[in-house]
Parts: sequence; structure tokens; C-alpha cells
Amino acid sequence: MLLYCNRSFFRVILTCKGSIFLRSDNLLLGALMAAVSVGLQVLIDNGSEYAPTLPHHYGMHALGVVVGFAVVFRTNLGWSRYWEAVGQLHIMYSKWGDAFSQVLAFATVTVERAAATQTDAGDATCERVEAILEELMRNFILMSAISAHRLTHGDTQRMEVRAKKSSWKHQIVKRETLRKEDITGAWVLPSFEPEPEDLMLGVDVIEDTVDGSGEHTPHTTEKETSVSHSRSLRWENRNSLTSVPSEGLRNSRRRIQQRKIQEGINAWDDAKFLVKAMPTVQETDLLRRSTDRCTVVMYWIIHGLAKLSPYLDIAPPIQSRMYQELSSGMLAYNQSMKLADVPFPFPYAQMLTIILVAYICFIPVYVVIFTQSMIVGPMISFTLCLTIWGLNETAKELENPFGPDHNDILLNDFHLRFYDLCHEVYEAHLVKSPARRRNSRTKQRSSDCSSKASNTPVARSPT
Repeated sequence: MLLYCNRSFFRVILTCKGSIFLRSDNLLLGALMAAVSVGLQVLIDNGSEYAPTLPHHYGMHALGVVVGFAVVFRTNLGWSRYWEAVGQLHIMYSKWGDAFSQVLAFATVTVERAAATQTDAGDATCERVEAILEELMRNFILMSAISAHRLTHGDTQRMEVRAKKSSWKHQIVKRETLRKEDITGAWVLPSFEPEPEDLMLGVDVIEDTVDGSGEHTPHTTEKETSVSHSRSLRWENRNSLTSVPSEGLRNSRRRIQQRKIQEGINAWDDAKFLVKAMPTVQETDLLRRSTDRCTVVMYWIIHGLAKLSPYLDIAPPIQSRMYQELSSGMLAYNQSMKLADVPFPFPYAQMLTIILVAYICFIPVYVVIFTQSMIVGPMISFTLCLTIWGLNETAKELENPFGPDHNDILLNDFHLRFYDLCHEVYEAHLVKSPARRRNSRTKQRSSDCSSKASNTPVARSPT
């Protein structure tokens, strides 16, 4: 998708990247029609018996009205498909982002309340919740990558690739044929690139080494000091592992994302997506065999939410919002997939192509008869042919919004934006995490216990 300033007149009309008007094949067609106009004008000037004549222009006007209406209708329909695709993508990622934010917000409250108990059971709950959040974050980003890859490998784009690889009779097929064979490589699992270790915000679960047997001992002053010191060390380690990344790490992540964009957007064969962590071997094998990979990853997310739900100190009706947002995002994904799989109707495309070719062939004849000019005639022929043909080519690009062209929607960019969103929400969760407050309270408690132990008067034996 190209962004531009519509007030930059010369920049707009002279840019070749993404242009239909300045594309080489369109310019060649316009030049050919201009050359034909020159030849016909020469025949008219020389009084040749082959010089064209047109007693009345009604037929040409009628054909022009039909072609103009058909081309404008197709362009309008193509723009509707393009705009709907953009809207559904924003809804999809917005809903998934809302679901992820709600999960982390509910979990943050749960962790705060569990940490406030200042017990080993509360600490264990915090660690389990953080581990589940790590898994959910990984699966949310993986779902974004899988959905982006699926939309760029829709049935309409598969037919474009198929036209370059298959024979003539296999370039127009029914949709069920694509379920039986894959000669374009659309079913190949995309490549994933995990973020570097120094950019990861993972939470490691550190085992409590207070007592190897797992049993509590009598609450003496010395034991309380040992427990407090051990818990303090554990929260210090966890605090260092879950600290908010510095500006340098954020800049490193931005450089990685920029490199991913420069490597190619909406690539067909070498698609690669940045993820939080690589799927396991079993998960990779399942995704490679699946025909609906996004639904599989969605199941993993719902499974993670079900594991998290018993720990959440949030009312069940409020928790249901997470599932509703996920469902709404999945609905938008399926609406986008409809645009990626259902092409513009074939009969209309065939009819429009035939009448458009006929109309363009008659343009030089009509123009030279009514202009009678060696200069104006070729110029008008060039402009008319390039305009009407260019509008039809523009409609073709708009009809397939997830293709590899410069004007198509960049799915990798949407994925990287969602990747940023997940990391920023997780960083917001770390800011609200009770790790630092818990760490300071535990240190204070340990200090108080040590002070009491040192100030306890020593009993003197009777003399």
C-alpha cells in the first residue's frame, strides 16, 4: 500500500512505482494506437481507397457508453472490495488486540492480589499465571503470522501463480479443484523467525528452594528470616527477567522489523514472519498438516485461557469478554478470507474484456475521422486508450487486495504492528506488576526480622 501526499502534483504524476498509467505495457498499447492513428491519417490525406469513413457516430457512441459503464462499475466494485478488506483487517487486529489487553489486565489484578498475601501459595500462583501469559503471547503473535500468510495465499492469488505454472486448460478451474491439489505451494508452512534472546521478555519460573521436602517448619524468627530472604531472591531474579526493555532494545526490535519489511511484503515462496518464539516440533507438524491453521492456533489460545481462568479474580461474566473479542476477530478474519478466495465473476470479466478490446480497436478510426489532424488525432488516441485500459487494470489490482503488487495491502506490516502491540501491552503489564513492590516489601520484612533477632535481650543465668 503506497502512502502519498495528494498535494504534491509533480510527485504524483511522475512516480512510476505502483503506477498504472506509466506502466510499460500500457504505454506500449497507447503508443501502438497512436501509431495506428498516424497511419490512418496518412491514408485519409492521400485519398486512399482504404481510408476509413464513418457516416454517423451513433454506433461508436453507443459502444462507448456500454464500455464506460462496465469499466466504471468494475472499478467501483474493486474499490469496494479493497476498502472492505482494509476495514476487516483493522477490525480483526483490533479485536485480537483488545482480547490480549483484557487477558493481561485481568491477570495483572490476579497477580497483585496473589502477591499481596505474601505467602508461598501466592507466589506459586503468580508464577503459574506469568507462565500462561507467556504462552498466550506466543500464540497470539503466531496466530497473527498464520492469518497473514493465509490471506496472502488466497484462491485468487493462487490462480495468478497457477497461470504461470500450469497448462492452458488448467488455468480456469472450479474451487473444489484447489482442495485436491497444490501445484503453487500455497499449503507450504511459512518460515518463522524468533526474536533474538536479548529482546525477549520471557518469565522463567524459579523454583522455591526454601525447603526441599516442601513442608513448612515452625515459625521461628530465624526461619522467617530465611523464608523472607529466599522469597526476596526469587522476586529479585524475576524482576530482572521481566524488566521493561530499554530504549536500545526497542530500537533493535524496530531495526529487525524494518529489515523484515525490506525483505519483501506479501511474498509467495519466501514468506517469513517474526514471532515471539518458535512453535514446538509437535505444533509445527500439526500446522504443516492442517488446512485451517488459524483455527488450530485459536484453539491453543482458548485452551490457554481455560487454564488461566481458575486463577483469575475476575467475575466469570466479565471474563467472557475475552472470548467475545476473540470470536469477533475471527469473524473479521473469515470476512477477509472471503475477499481473498472469491474472485470477480468470470462472465462479467470475460464480456468486459471482449468489448473493451473491440472499443480500443475502433478508437483510432473514430478519432482520425473527426479530428483530421496528424498531431491531435494520435494524441487523443493515445490518451483515450491509456485511460480506458488503465481503469480496467486498476480495477484488477483493487479486486485482489492481498496480492504482491505495490498497491496491495501489506499483510506483513499489519502483523508487525500487532507484534508491537503485544509487546507494548506486555510491557504495560510489567509496569503494573507487583514484582518491584513485592521485592521492596520482602526486603523490608527481612530487615525487620533481622533487627528483631539482633535486639532480643539475652537471658542471664541467676547468680
